Amino acid sequence: MDDNLTAITNDLNSVIDRLTEYMNSDETTSQVGHPRECFVEDAARVILMYAESKTSHDASELFECIEAAHSMRIDMLTLYSGQYPDGSRLCERLPEGASPSLIGLMSALRAIYDWGEGMYWPLERAHMQVLYKVISAWSDKEGQFIGENEGLQLTPKRNIDRKITDRTKAAWDAVNLHLADPKKYPVDENLFEISGKPYGMSSSVVKRFYYSKEFKECREIYSKVSGHMLLDESEAERILKNAFDDLNLSQDSFENIDSKVLNNLGLLEYAADIKEEMVAIASDPILDDERRKKKLSELFDRHGVSLDEFMNETSKALGELGLTLDEIRQPFVEQLSITPEDFEKSLRELYDSDPEFREILKRQS
Repeated sequence: MDDNLTAITNDLNSVIDRLTEYMNSDETTSQVGHPRECFVEDAARVILMYAESKTSHDASELFECIEAAHSMRIDMLTLYSGQYPDGSRLCERLPEGASPSLIGLMSALRAIYDWGEGMYWPLERAHMQVLYKVISAWSDKEGQFIGENEGLQLTPKRNIDRKITDRTKAAWDAVNLHLADPKKYPVDENLFEISGKPYGMSSSVVKRFYYSKEFKECREIYSKVSGHMLLDESEAERILKNAFDDLNLSQDSFENIDSKVLNNLGLLEYAADIKEEMVAIASDPILDDERRKKKLSELFDRHGVSLDEFMNETSKALGELGLTLDEIRQPFVEQLSITPEDFEKSLRELYDSDPEFREILKRQS
């Protein structure tokens, strides 16, 4: 056996064993909300999650992955209730006497959903085994749809709502536009018309969903958390100045880059609106990197260009100043980013100090 491979194997075994021990230590379990016993397989998943992370690899990033191993899922609306959003099929109770396979399948479906919601916890062996079983049965034509042979039920046609995702996006767009500039975008028919247009929806459809009971409470939570974390004007100006100083760049020259890029893309007439929406997306404390990128992509798609085209033009403009995207990004990330710890701390402070916020969360659960 290759000596180098043997040394790597010994190092790998040591790292996994030490990480497993640390994950089960009092030092860790006392800091996470839902401690549970962890095994070497969990440590291996933490390592994979850490390796796939898009942020800088450091101890705080590793600890976030360890927290995922313990808590398995945390999102803003269900941080205190441990439940899925009201109305989701994932929180339906299974019929009495449901088979272990159906119970396992629902667990696997929830794990996949959690991954897509930003947990990124790799699927466990039990999840993969039950998914293999139902996919194999479907492949062999044992049923019409995946999971039928295990007792999974189709959604009744009367409950199908093919526009729910677009309505939700349009309503959140209305929320974000209003929060970004309440004077320019008051909550009125014009706001609902602007928000519904990219999705082919009338203002009345967006308005009805915006004021619906289920979305109203989500909106109240979001507004409270966002408002709780917003910087006042003087603090924001100080942070921006520090970031520009780190780059030896004036704010005027930075804004000129944006204008030049938008002009090259034929979007100069929309520059003010695009910049305003970009700032709102960049400063949203709830969006993770993936959702922020998706929002930016949707913004430029509405104007007929791709996010990649915008980034390529930006790289060219920065190159003329002797800068790269990574160089320009880092000072702003350091000055303006809100870590998951900051967000959770702010959420808990709001929960402890605001009785109305606590009541909303209780109703959500």
